[in-house]
Amino acid sequence: MNPPVSVPSTTGEELRAGDVVRVDGDASVQFADGRGFALRLTSVEPRDRLSRWCWISGYVLNKRGDAVDRRTIYVQWAGLRRVRPAVDRQVAHGVPRAAR
Repeated sequence: MNPPVSVPSTTGEELRAGDVVRVDGDASVQFADGRGFALRLTSVEPRDRLSRWCWISGYVLNKRGDAVDRRTIYVQWAGLRRVRPAVDRQVAHGVPRAAR
């Protein structure tokens, strides 16, 4: 899994692989007017501090949370909204916190 990089969401939290973000018109005009979607991130490139845009890759999720397409897109980092954080795989698989 990629370590967090300097790409804060609208709440200021770092985005990383595994996070699910909402991509809509706030992130890029091409996703406005109902063309937005949820994206489970697989990679986040460091943002360009001058342009405020970054490349992200991930899987488009349907309403059930199933991956239906893979996308790499260039978006305004300030327009991304984290829907839910990445799942800590060790916690999800029952590995006690002390064993990590």
